[in-house]
Amino acid sequence: MQISRSNFNGLGKVSSIFIYASDASMHVQRLVQGAAAYARVQTPRLRVVWGSQMVDREGLAQNDIQGIIFFALRAGEHDLLQAYGLPAVNVSTRNLPTTFASVIPDDHAIGHMAAQHFKSNQYRNFAFVGVKSHRYSLLRGNAFAESVFPAECQILWLSETNDMVRSNQEISDFLTSLPTPVGILAANDRFARRICECAVELGIQVPEQIAVLGVDAEQMVSLASPVQLSSVDIDSFKIGYKAMEILHDLIKDPAIPPRQMVLLQGEFWWQPPPIIWQPKTC
Repeated sequence: MQISRSNFNGLGKVSSIFIYASDASMHVQRLVQGAAAYARVQTPRLRVVWGSQMVDREGLAQNDIQGIIFFALRAGEHDLLQAYGLPAVNVSTRNLPTTFASVIPDDHAIGHMAAQHFKSNQYRNFAFVGVKSHRYSLLRGNAFAESVFPAECQILWLSETNDMVRSNQEISDFLTSLPTPVGILAANDRFARRICECAVELGIQVPEQIAVLGVDAEQMVSLASPVQLSSVDIDSFKIGYKAMEILHDLIKDPAIPPRQMVLLQGEFWWQPPPIIWQPKTC
């Protein structure tokens, strides 16, 4: 297992926290930065060990892992994590495990506030694009649709496929079916970028005909988009910081109920251009 380490200078006893994330998006990087920021000011010190594959028992022993923060478990990894018997905190709403503590954004609030933004800017047509199997996407889409009611919200649940040609055709067909101008909430910035790419290919003007709002404030995704993205900033740094704080408490007191859930919530603010929405988290 290849790992990356932070907050280690060789002085005194070090306890390690393993952060497992299968991708290296800016969202995940900010999570790790937040966790490391908490770890580096603790006494006794904590060391952050990061990996894109789940740590095995040998890795647990070699790195003196005392707890685990995880993002989006793969199939079978939930049972493996339970078998380790270590304190663990989830930081993803892709699939929400009920047997571990969680620090997650308020996906319902994201959908609601996005709807309020479009409505306040006099939009009368609304749409959402996401993947139904991802819990965060389902919650954001449903909350958005509920919040624009009695107006109708057109929803595109993309097919579960790795065939990008097919998936992009679904987006293109959906865009051409929409009345304009229309406010579209995408489940995250990656979907928002693909919407913009398809719109440009179709000759649809952004934001004049379709206004697109993503989630996660992924700067690199925005740079790769043909149109600068507007996005909901869920403050990944604070999610990582809070997750590390809760995990530290669980390590110090194993009697704390592990099924607690902490939702990061707050008000959104708007700053053009681009549109930046940021919940003030606890």
